[in-house]
Amino acid sequence: MKPDGPLSYGNLKLQSSSDVRISPNVHFNYFAHPLDLARCVSGLKKIGDLLNTKSLKAFKGTEGYKFFGPTLPLNQTDDASFGQFCRDTVSSFWHYHGGCLVGKVVDSSLRVIGINALRVVDGSTFNSSPGTNPQATLMMLGRHTGLKMLEQRSS
Repeated sequence: MKPDGPLSYGNLKLQSSSDVRISPNVHFNYFAHPLDLARCVSGLKKIGDLLNTKSLKAFKGTEGYKFFGPTLPLNQTDDASFGQFCRDTVSSFWHYHGGCLVGKVVDSSLRVIGINALRVVDGSTFNSSPGTNPQATLMMLGRHTGLKMLEQRSS
């Protein structure tokens, strides 16, 4: 389950300003905003309701439904168990964004502020997720930026 537009924000901090081999410190900060956890609990309860319908009865085992990881809480009214389930199973879709925001790290042409001849053209410049696999968006952004660079060089 992926809540649309989470309210919690994480952060990324460089551990070295010059050595690219040193990985940054990334803190995802999932569920820092209480509404994010409440939305996860609500969504899981809805999934539980759907799984308990007559249409899916034939697929239900003796201990409930098993997914990748822990089983959904059997007590559909226990918000604390659902909250713990959310915390235990939270993961990423591996489409990171927001580490090089336009106006803070790069300018409107995606040039790194304060550095000559370096641009960042990837999902790290996105303020928020496009809501889908970002590949097509990034391909369009790359083409657009490449065309702008060619145009600037020819003038």
